[in-house]
Amino acid sequence: MLLKLIGMAISPLMPTVVYWLYDDKCLCPWRHGYIGTTDQLPRRLIEHRSRRAVPFKSRVLFTGSRKECLALEWQLRPRHGIGWNQSIGGKPSINFTNTVREKMSFAAKNKPPMSEATRELLRKASTGRTNSGRHDQKKSDEERAKISASKKGKKLSPEHVAKLAASKIGNKNRLGGTLSQESRQKISTKKRGVPIHSEEHKRKLAERMKGNAYTKGKPWSAARRQAQLTRASLRDA
Repeated sequence: MLLKLIGMAISPLMPTVVYWLYDDKCLCPWRHGYIGTTDQLPRRLIEHRSRRAVPFKSRVLFTGSRKECLALEWQLRPRHGIGWNQSIGGKPSINFTNTVREKMSFAAKNKPPMSEATRELLRKASTGRTNSGRHDQKKSDEERAKISASKKGKKLSPEHVAKLAASKIGNKNRLGGTLSQESRQKISTKKRGVPIHSEEHKRKLAERMKGNAYTKGKPWSAARRQAQLTRASLRDA
């Protein structure tokens, strides 16, 4: 059987493939397991099994020319340390042909829907994660202090502010989305009787908003003006 597999491996007719090695803990080829490219898949599987003591499964993800397979491998492993891969895959300098782009677009648009079991596994894996690669690790007080000190006193340039404003135009996140009655009730209960901002925080906001490029020269909306009049009447009362 081994000689038969090796004979298949050295056959010049073997296609070039992108393959995925995974086990029961792996959820998707984009983040887990090992991605490789070869035109001698049986031999490569024998080599992997001789090196890895833990059993694994294999799956062919894509079959095409070597150039196409290397391009897809780089897309799946664009940086070091993803899944079981230690290094970057493929060749970043490869330009995708229109045929490859169409194949990749078709594959991306026709992905099978994620099962509820997979969603639950992803949710559990992400719980407690504060940074990529820092699962269940929270920042220490010293690290928080360093981050805070590095950002204090820094102001955005007018060009940066303009770019941020332009990036928000046409933002359609949760467009048309509505909160359920249960969510509304939770938010209402949480905020009822609790001051939104302290006086010190309001003072800091007022100082920070002076000369703000977002609101400078713009008229107040009717809702904002009505809210201001309401607050003024309450203070006078």
